[in-house]
Amino acid sequence: MEKFKTKVQRRVTILALTAIFTSILYLLLVTGLLMDTPSVPNFIKGFNMGAFCGVELILIFFTVKSFVSMKNEATLKKLYIEENDERRKMIMEKTGAFGMVLFILISAIATIVAGFFNETVFYTLLGTTMLASLIRGAFKLYYFKKL
Repeated sequence: MEKFKTKVQRRVTILALTAIFTSILYLLLVTGLLMDTPSVPNFIKGFNMGAFCGVELILIFFTVKSFVSMKNEATLKKLYIEENDERRKMIMEKTGAFGMVLFILISAIATIVAGFFNETVFYTLLGTTMLASLIRGAFKLYYFKKL
């Protein structure tokens, strides 16, 4: 269990650093301290704020979940069982879980950043991120029902 606790500790660190990095990057882009950004349409400004808040909430949720489970032995054991469930592992394998989630997260952050510079790139990345999310969700639903 100590090995798993170390793994969860590393996960908390990575998630927290990602949340902090994303916040700093977003604040630098919004305030224009990083570089002069061209005028951004209102739709993209609103989308960026919403996407940023969504990404941050997800990162914070998983950081807190992992941190709390690290402090409580019963919750840590429950998380260990949840993560090592054979059925869930097979579903995650078939849906390309880690790679796909990482791609979606990085695409979402790239979409937010691109919104400050180029409208065409923003809409392209937005479409790619949405399509990847829909494909992953559809595969997940399919395999949860099939297996």
